[in-house]
Amino acid sequence: MLFSGCGERYGMTGIDRAVLYRVAIETGFQVNELKHLTVGCFNLKKAIVKLDAKFCKDRRDAEQFITLALAKQLEGCFDGRGDNELGFSLGKWTRTAEMIQEDAIEAKVPVKDKSGPELEFHSTRHSLETELSNARITQAVIDRIMRHKPQGIGQRIYTHVSPFQIRSAVEKLPAYPWPGDLQQAQAERAKVS
Repeated sequence: MLFSGCGERYGMTGIDRAVLYRVAIETGFQVNELKHLTVGCFNLKKAIVKLDAKFCKDRRDAEQFITLALAKQLEGCFDGRGDNELGFSLGKWTRTAEMIQEDAIEAKVPVKDKSGPELEFHSTRHSLETELSNARITQAVIDRIMRHKPQGIGQRIYTHVSPFQIRSAVEKLPAYPWPGDLQQAQAERAKVS
């Protein structure tokens, strides 16, 4: 992944930030939601991330599917960590746009290009919706994954989306590269703590 070589910043290693960005892209969770994810929120056997309504943007419980590949990769990240431990050390950090931009600059990825707005943390949600759209997923399924309110009476009343459709759609996300060696990440994390 792009940011794995970046060093410790904002209380997180480069690998930890890269994993955070990957989880953000696959779940569509916003920064405040990601701040509240604990290790116990991740059901890696079912490849689902659950978050209590009190932490969600729409104040409704969220159950977001992640790819089976990401679930397998996250097993090593959470080994030896308690269910109540935060998944990511975002803590009090609120300038996430600055964080992702610094990582992008170090990875030689443009922060702004001619085709769109400046890179910010919310761009991870744009990436998720774009990738689902590129995979030709129906708008009703995309809206469920993005946790958008259905538009029009047809989607609100007559369109039903099954968990199978959501799982199938999520599995069509690109096979993003894993950010690095887990042993290296654990050693770097120990230095930061």
